[in-house]
Amino acid sequence: MSGFEIAIAGSDQASALLAGLLAREYGKKVLLVQDLAAPYRLQRDFHLSFPMATRPETFSFISGLESEVHRLLVKIAGRQVLSSVAPLCLARSAEGSEALHHVAQMARYFGLEMDRAHGGHKEANVSFRVRGGQWVRPRLLWPALVNWVSDAGVQLIDGGECKITAHRDGSARIELGDLAHEAELLVLADGVALRRFGHKGDVGQDFVNCWGTSLLTEQTDMQDAVILQPEKGFCAWQQANGTLGVIAQVSADHVGALARANINSKRTLRRAGQAEYVHAVSKDAGPVVGRFSRSGAWVVAGFGQSALHAAPAVARLLAGRATEPEAAYLEPRSPGATRGEVAEFAPVLESATP
Repeated sequence: MSGFEIAIAGSDQASALLAGLLAREYGKKVLLVQDLAAPYRLQRDFHLSFPMATRPETFSFISGLESEVHRLLVKIAGRQVLSSVAPLCLARSAEGSEALHHVAQMARYFGLEMDRAHGGHKEANVSFRVRGGQWVRPRLLWPALVNWVSDAGVQLIDGGECKITAHRDGSARIELGDLAHEAELLVLADGVALRRFGHKGDVGQDFVNCWGTSLLTEQTDMQDAVILQPEKGFCAWQQANGTLGVIAQVSADHVGALARANINSKRTLRRAGQAEYVHAVSKDAGPVVGRFSRSGAWVVAGFGQSALHAAPAVARLLAGRATEPEAAYLEPRSPGATRGEVAEFAPVLESATP
């Protein structure tokens, strides 16, 4: 049996970055419980340098981390991992339009250009173009991130095959076949890990199970490099080989129609690959960070497209080294806290049976 200070359960890029930071910067002995196929499957997350947030403190928090994170990502994967983009942001509902107008006000205040896009998409109530942001290229980041985490001394085990037993003091036992590991602290760091390993009472308090679908198209054209529809958790982006990546918080039955509605292309969109999954999503679209009351495990979730950028501050919080502004932002966003003052615009998602 081997012992670890921290076990991070999560299969997205932000979970891996968090594990590597804790090992490299703070000397922690870290176990990463990750789906070993994660770097090779269709992408389930995307990362932009600005949040799709309605609260100024969220913009301030992420903006304050942008330079640090970009230096780190370039160090890990090279300059090509970042790309300047001008995403097109759409809303089709009255509530989504109101929220997007508010996001635009926040973005402008924090130095981004976010202006109305005229003559844009069919049936969109409102559309904005955001200038001044950076896009993280996911397929370039993954292989470099895997090597960086391994070189940091983080031990990796297959989350798809293991069993985790959490204890009230926050520690956990992680079993894989005949092997067993003990960790002083368990951190559940993405929506799939929350569903798989979280206490149902803890998770149900702040999260809801919803559908997600990842889609890959055949080579085609798209007028915009990145398109967002936040009210559906939708993102489409053009990849280097001419294919399109699509992520949406809808079931596979609905992702095709959503993609056709949002993507302006002269060609018919043809599906090359697709994956549907269920994950836990913050009920109020705000981050949830801190210790669960029932299981004692920590949760780090709900950052959406800003998850990579939040990772250094979360690592400092876990290591007891958070700055005063970071603690002031993160601590009120603990599980079970009164959420009225920290909630963001919550999209209408397709709930899934647990």
